[in-house]
Amino acid sequence: MVALGVTLFLLTVGMKSEAEAQCDPGWTHITDTLLVQGCLYEVDLCAQCYVSHPGKVKINNFRKLDDSCPDTLDPNETLQQLFSQVSTWAYLWFDQCQSNIPPCDLDSAKEVTFEYNVCWLMKKDTISNRMWYLPCTDEVCTVTYKICMNPDMSLNTTITNMTPPSIPFGCTLEGYQVVEPIYHNQESDCFVLHTPCNPDGGWNPY
Repeated sequence: MVALGVTLFLLTVGMKSEAEAQCDPGWTHITDTLLVQGCLYEVDLCAQCYVSHPGKVKINNFRKLDDSCPDTLDPNETLQQLFSQVSTWAYLWFDQCQSNIPPCDLDSAKEVTFEYNVCWLMKKDTISNRMWYLPCTDEVCTVTYKICMNPDMSLNTTITNMTPPSIPFGCTLEGYQVVEPIYHNQESDCFVLHTPCNPDGGWNPY
């Protein structure tokens, strides 16, 4: 029994260390909790803060905090919802860097750049009852937004630069085509996340 307990502990720690990313020097590691369709998810990201405004953001992974919460979206739709929330000024990484977004009428908009991985998979952790969402290739869609605040306090955003990954991507399946893993450490096939570089109509980061 002791040996079994040690094995289960090591498996859990191994999965957590595998999923949690290390940020490069000069980047800040941040975790935040988001709510999508009634289910809680934890996001793991790295943010690089410029002196006067938010700089760059890279999302490392998400994990569903209660796997018993029913899914009403396919994996691509779930990730789009999660990315949309992370991309808004109200979330933690903006406060970590600089939440003072200038008004649009001063023509002093700030820029923020997001790196969106376009290929993802799901990985099951039956021990802690978690489902992880992890990038499965290094291909990213890099998007720079110019941001400022409207008089009604809504965020005004304009894409100023976009760098798509090489085509074809390292994944071809749509989110609704992948089978959700059910066994411990089992991974789904890679599926496409539709981003501004490869939109499907469901991407709405702001």
